[in-house]
Amino acid sequence: MMRFWKTLLLWCSSRLVIKKRIDEGLRFHFYGIAIFFIGHIVLFIGCKKTESDVGIGLQPDSELLNTTSVDTFAIKTYSVKADSLLTSNLSVFPLGRINDPVFGHTTASIYTQILLSEENVDFGNVDDISIDSVVLSLDYEGSYGNIASNTFQVYQIKSEGIFPSKMECYSNSIFDTPKLIGELHNYTPNISDSVTVNGIKEPAQLRIKLEKSVGETLLNRANGRDNASFVKRYEGLYITADMSDNYMLYIHLISNFSNLKVYYSNVDEDSLNYEFNISIF
Repeated sequence: MMRFWKTLLLWCSSRLVIKKRIDEGLRFHFYGIAIFFIGHIVLFIGCKKTESDVGIGLQPDSELLNTTSVDTFAIKTYSVKADSLLTSNLSVFPLGRINDPVFGHTTASIYTQILLSEENVDFGNVDDISIDSVVLSLDYEGSYGNIASNTFQVYQIKSEGIFPSKMECYSNSIFDTPKLIGELHNYTPNISDSVTVNGIKEPAQLRIKLEKSVGETLLNRANGRDNASFVKRYEGLYITADMSDNYMLYIHLISNFSNLKVYYSNVDEDSLNYEFNISIF
């Protein structure tokens, strides 16, 4: 019996020793893993190179790589005078003169023809017609420069039928314009102020009175004719600005408010008018 109890006591003691050794082994294993990770972290942190100026003086100045940065630069441009520009079939035309210190002197004038707004109109006996006034109206599209006082002139082109259909005109085209038929002296355009025409308010426009003889000629040559025959019988118009070097006006020639209107009366009626259209070619 005593032998049994001794055996049991030895077995329990051995189990306690084994459990103790297992616990110690697990703790040792955990500590090993912790020490492994902490060591790597310290190693990574310790690998960072400390910045210093050591060694800079070993490289000769002649072998150093010099760099620089530039955020501005200069561009040189030149204007080249072109032989000519095609000006046919435009709807908006410049009118005036600019004397720019960089780009030089620029002059813009207008050659144009007028057309019948209604064909085959019977004006009756032209000798019985009395012309009251003739007004050329040019609708403003805008301007460039500093608007100032100017003198605007209208000339009659000499040659008949110089604007046939599909004719190409260029910026250097020149026609004979011997006859001054209208002039507006010392006038300062107002491109934003409306005007009243026959009691009706219309957009701002350049209005130049022409000689009454122009109205007589127009009605005589338009009497009973269509546009095809009229343009062969009446000269075109040349419109120019004579004085200021300060600005350009932009004229909308095919606007409903650009026209040439003849006010007249006959033996039967007064306060009549006929409107000629401004054409582009």
